[in-house]
Amino acid sequence: MKKIKLLVTFLLLSGLTASEAFASINGSDPARSEEAKTQMMIAEEAFYIEPISDEIFTRIEGRSFKPDCILPREDLRYLHVLHKDLEGKTHEGEMIVNRHIAEDVLDILRKLYEADYPIEKIRLVDEYDASDEASMADNNSSSFNFRFVSYTTTVSKHGLGLAVDINTLYNPYVKTVNGRLSIEPANAGPYVDRTKDFPYKIDENDLCYQLFTEKGFFWGGHWNNSKDYQHFEIPNDRIRQWYPDWRKSAEARQIRKREGMSIPRWSCPVYAHINDAILKRTIPNTDPSVNVSVPGSPKAFPYTPLRSRNPSRER
Repeated sequence: MKKIKLLVTFLLLSGLTASEAFASINGSDPARSEEAKTQMMIAEEAFYIEPISDEIFTRIEGRSFKPDCILPREDLRYLHVLHKDLEGKTHEGEMIVNRHIAEDVLDILRKLYEADYPIEKIRLVDEYDASDEASMADNNSSSFNFRFVSYTTTVSKHGLGLAVDINTLYNPYVKTVNGRLSIEPANAGPYVDRTKDFPYKIDENDLCYQLFTEKGFFWGGHWNNSKDYQHFEIPNDRIRQWYPDWRKSAEARQIRKREGMSIPRWSCPVYAHINDAILKRTIPNTDPSVNVSVPGSPKAFPYTPLRSRNPSRER
């Protein structure tokens, strides 16, 4: 089956039409191939989902899947897709997302491809050494990249594989910080003014926006205190259905790390009561420069207020 998938993809990337690619596989006359059957072949063979294999894991370990990643590898899925650029040329794409949204994201990307919707690049962020800025600056569309929201112990939704960024250069993250405009990626200045027309632009009339919101994603372009036009994420209430300890487990993990304690994977239920106990004995301190000792721990650590926010990206 995998060989057939690769063959179909190769034929499409070689410049053949979908009908010609299908006919090449089956030895039939392109003129006699039914369009519906052709589309089914593309959907079934070129668009697929797989668990994270050892081969894929070697590409992401230590990069997007960082040593302190609290999400187990088993909760991630690898997507293989096709996408078209602005000139209509077909490209292969790869994306890693959370297993809970894998089917929805694959369906969205398939429909965008069938509609000739332009997406310039869909590559694993690991090809940019897991640098969010480098990936965005190259207009790359991606999802999973484990990280915490800056200056907090809250796991980013990208860190859960529950957010997707599309055509990032042309749909930047924008926020006013201390009277100055902050833009990410830094080279996206020409695309901040959303009244202008330009390629790859996402707005409420855009097919990409419509497909993601139909699946229950929330668009960053609707945020009040900042705008993230590239960003589609799963709402908090749905995340808590899948991961009830989403926030407090991350906070407990950070405390464990500071204390030099062993750090379990997030999804292990046996650690839930341990995390609760750790959080209950945390001593709040509004002065980050003051070291405070945690009862029962031989070590002290500088306490960072959990709700402080970096004026930069909060997603």
